[in-house]
Amino acid sequence: MPRWLKRSIRIVLVLVLICLVAWGGLIIYVQRNQDFILTNIRTQLNEHISGKLDIGKLETDLVNGFPGVSVTLYDVRLTDSLFEQHRYPLLQAGKVFVYLDARSVLQKNIRIRKLEIAHGKINLFTDSNGLANTHVFREKKARGKEGSTPRLEAIAFADIEFVMRNIQKQKLYRLHIQELQGGMEYKGNIWKAAVHTRMTVHDMAFNTDKGSFLKDKPIRASFSVHIDRDRKSISIPEDVFYLGDEKVRIAARFGYRILPARFAILIKAKSVGLSAAASMLTPAISSKLRPITMDKPIDLDARIEGRFLFRDTPLVVVNWVVKNNTLGTPVGDITNASFRGRFINEIVKGGGHSDHNSMIRLYGFKGSWEGIPFSADSVIIADLISPVLQGRFVSNFPLSKLNSIIGGRSFAFRKGNASLDLTYKGGIRKQDTALAYVYGTINATDATVLYKPRNLSFVNTAASIRFRGRDVEISNVRLSQGSSVINMNGSLKNFLSLYYTDPGKMVLDWNIRSNRLDLNDFTGFLAKRQTVAIGPEPEEVKQKPKANAVAKMSGQMDRVLDEANVRLTLSVGEMVYRKFSASRIDARVTLRSADIVLDHVRLNHAGGAIEASGRLDQGGTTNRFEVDARINQVDVQRFFASMGNFNQDAITDAHVRGKLIANANIS
Repeated sequence: MPRWLKRSIRIVLVLVLICLVAWGGLIIYVQRNQDFILTNIRTQLNEHISGKLDIGKLETDLVNGFPGVSVTLYDVRLTDSLFEQHRYPLLQAGKVFVYLDARSVLQKNIRIRKLEIAHGKINLFTDSNGLANTHVFREKKARGKEGSTPRLEAIAFADIEFVMRNIQKQKLYRLHIQELQGGMEYKGNIWKAAVHTRMTVHDMAFNTDKGSFLKDKPIRASFSVHIDRDRKSISIPEDVFYLGDEKVRIAARFGYRILPARFAILIKAKSVGLSAAASMLTPAISSKLRPITMDKPIDLDARIEGRFLFRDTPLVVVNWVVKNNTLGTPVGDITNASFRGRFINEIVKGGGHSDHNSMIRLYGFKGSWEGIPFSADSVIIADLISPVLQGRFVSNFPLSKLNSIIGGRSFAFRKGNASLDLTYKGGIRKQDTALAYVYGTINATDATVLYKPRNLSFVNTAASIRFRGRDVEISNVRLSQGSSVINMNGSLKNFLSLYYTDPGKMVLDWNIRSNRLDLNDFTGFLAKRQTVAIGPEPEEVKQKPKANAVAKMSGQMDRVLDEANVRLTLSVGEMVYRKFSASRIDARVTLRSADIVLDHVRLNHAGGAIEASGRLDQGGTTNRFEVDARINQVDVQRFFASMGNFNQDAITDAHVRGKLIANANIS
């Protein structure tokens, strides 16, 4: 063996031997001075408290503390002077490991380097009268020599339940700390700690009436904490935290220079799932988001600001970005959805942070619903207790896209296009009491429409529907059926109130004009309404989770069309039906679900005039009718001929001449 190697080994062995001898001496010293060390530790731990520190027993542990000294305290309990009144100890711990500086032990000026508290509970409690167990803390007395005050180099927690409960201010913070390691650094009155932790947040309730943020959420993080004793602030610079499986960046600041203390928490997340993000919020907020789903993650940031004050609910501001996502809603999926969103629980500055004063706002919304593309520059949902939606919606689409939505048993659109520009303000649920208002227009052009209950097909159809608050105006309607061309306009009062509540009370005032009307083209209209069976749903519709909502919309539209009443005002230049012809026809007709009522009909026929009123009953298997007619100066021969001799051959148009003046009741 080379001489240099032998010499090196001897030196190492000598150093090890010296260390062992020194350590052995330290062991003997500690064992002989346990009472002094325990008293000194008690003194230091009591230095900043005005309470009672109970320690079950003390054991030295030189192995864990090597190269220093470790003392294990068992069954530790810390209470304040008011414990007999509130009965809440501040600290209970199965073990407290106290790591001492070895040189300070030998110099009999013991300095605690590190504290580790394990298997216990830290409980900061304030009752409804303001009585608290935090009176145990007191300001440190000034020392004559700067820097002589001992300061911890590190602190650790293992299996600790941390509870901060303030019944008076309705605050509750409850954590289970599986592991926390904190290394301390001191620069004057600025303290810095490097923290690594694993914990579970069971409650973070700034207002217990509103529920908890981060409920039962596991957290993993390594971050730093800055404490500025001059400014009386605690800050956590932005760093990475793992909340469950989600990676987020969090920063926080707490200030206690001015009471009540204030706090601000910032959260940023890239590609976080909507359900995961909602689970970080209080139940009061997340429940509002529960009907909404998204297939892809979103980007969001949140700001929470508040005060540690009675009944103070913090300000919550959340911003998010959605790109090419599928947005699930109670009324169906919105595909290719892209928009920016913002939630704030303080619409009116100074109006409080509540659901009533909350708002969700969507910017630059683009998407497609049931194959219909649409956009909305801004959508607002205000007041989450009785939500009111307000937004402007614009769309251009083929009319055939409506078949799966409102077609149902009533209409089938074969061709044509529609443009929509509507502003809506009102409730978003059937039970909402907020009055709904719609302003804007829907235009349809070049449409071919089948009206199923009457089996009537209209071609080259056009219409313009204008919404005026709660009323609807329909204009520029053009229908073409056979040789007949009809122009129509109408209005429907209180449409939005009655649509869901009582469509049977709806009355559509309808004006019809035509130069020439051939009733042979509309014989289906005089027949009983057909009940159109709804066939089996296509497989792709069955698989849609929201298809039932669309079916309800279609069914409601069918119900409205079945139950609503129509008041027709008819003005026709010429009308023909089989052999009958007339001119200058004016009529008022009421269409109801079971019958047609002729309020007043006047027309010129066969050189004279006919006025009539009556009723056509469509409730039975055959159409029963009653007509009261007043005939004046009508050529009787032409009249009999046009009526087909009233289906008899005793007296025909060949046998009669002259003018007919009569009152007739026909049934």
